[in-house]
Amino acid sequence: MAKGSQQPQVTEVKTPPSRIFKEYTPLSVLAAYGEANRVQQQRSDYEAARRDQATAGLLGQPYTGTFNFEGTKIDPTRSPAPFDITFAFDPERNPYYAAEVESGKQRLENQKERRQERKMEREMDDIFGMPRESYLAAMNRVANQGRSS
Repeated sequence: MAKGSQQPQVTEVKTPPSRIFKEYTPLSVLAAYGEANRVQQQRSDYEAARRDQATAGLLGQPYTGTFNFEGTKIDPTRSPAPFDITFAFDPERNPYYAAEVESGKQRLENQKERRQERKMEREMDDIFGMPRESYLAAMNRVANQGRSS
């Protein structure tokens, strides 16, 4: 390069470290999603049966029935029940939620026990209103005074 020319400024580009997100969906929520999907499938099957019955009636053909993916005949005259959201929070119907409730109770019990253990340790370390080390040092001084006289 020529004497007076400047070199271009070099800047280092650092890419940020990648972030990996872990997402955990509790099993009780997944069970509720599954129940909602099951009810939605029933509603879809019902609508398909109603449509097939109406089409057969318009074409003047006998309605032979509509079957779901399990092979069960769908009754087009009976509407399925709507999804009950309380399924997600009912331990009797959602076993995964019941297990989560039990693990939560156990976790709370463990926390309570740890707090009590820490409290007992603090009380054990505190003898006559002073820390254990200070109490033992004072006892040693008293014991040593008695020997020297």
